[in-house]
Amino acid sequence: MEARERTPDGWEIISVKEHVIPEIKEIIDDGKEQDRVVDIVTDLLSPAKDVVGWYFSEQRSDERVQEEVDALEYHEIYSSVWMNDLPSTGYNCIGVMVGEWNENRTERQFYVVLSMNGSWGASALSEYFRFTEYSQ
Repeated sequence: MEARERTPDGWEIISVKEHVIPEIKEIIDDGKEQDRVVDIVTDLLSPAKDVVGWYFSEQRSDERVQEEVDALEYHEIYSSVWMNDLPSTGYNCIGVMVGEWNENRTERQFYVVLSMNGSWGASALSEYFRFTEYSQ
């Protein structure tokens, strides 16, 4: 992905519909695995109303963001590592981390990590998404 506008703390700002979903479809071969990953990521990012902060760990473009994502403890909610029917593009994993509500309980940070195209010889590359979730 090319450079985009950034948040004050270093996250690139991207559109889920214009960038995230098309990128998944470009990277993961057509089929059940692509459908699963797209469905899960679409669901997880839906509260963001299409705009999210994005960071790709391989670029290490901002040390502040790298330190932030390194400090988080993600909960893995999907992994196709042990699936038998995988595309030639490899396995994929998805994790989430939900931050604490602010003192007024009106908002919190929500993080998603998407690791795509892993294989037994190489780990999957990870990209991170962050958005603010607001209470209803």
